[in-house]
Amino acid sequence: MGLVRTRTLASKGANRVAAVNVDLNASCAPGSCLLPDVAPQQILGASLEHNGFLTLRQAILDGQLDLGDPAMLEEMVRWFEGCDAAARAHAAESLKALSLDLLPLLTRLLAHPDPHLRLFGVGLLEFRRDPDVERQLIAVLERDADLRVSAAALDLLCEVATKEAIEPLERLKARFASEAYVQFAVTLAIKRIRES
Repeated sequence: MGLVRTRTLASKGANRVAAVNVDLNASCAPGSCLLPDVAPQQILGASLEHNGFLTLRQAILDGQLDLGDPAMLEEMVRWFEGCDAAARAHAAESLKALSLDLLPLLTRLLAHPDPHLRLFGVGLLEFRRDPDVERQLIAVLERDADLRVSAAALDLLCEVATKEAIEPLERLKARFASEAYVQFAVTLAIKRIRES
């Protein structure tokens, strides 16, 4: 048995406090360490705090990560808010490796006030392989004022864009008229679309 630490976590739903035992030497995925009166998202949150992306990967492998659960999704976003770029990159690899519906997480990340998390969300779009990706990238181009986020979305859009993207691309080019990279990338993307 590994080192055990007791964490006190507030239960958002019932406004009460629960003591959660977290095994620091194991990835304690929701459902794999069931405790009385402790919600799965509390276990996920506490374990993410100690074990990071290893917990995330184990939760996915165990089929216990339900991104359709608002409370669990909140814990995921909270963890991404507090971790560094390297930890997010490891988490992205875990999410990429296994089949998982990322739409609820992407929706939260792409609308997050922190541009670093929006940029991370754009990066996760690369792992999706469905027609909706173009629509989501166009939405980022239309509303995001951060150059880095828009440029990342532009890079991905160049790979999947159809004629629906031409007008949003032209608006992006006008919005960042002084940015040489945006001017070049948009011109190239529109050229490719029209020639395809």
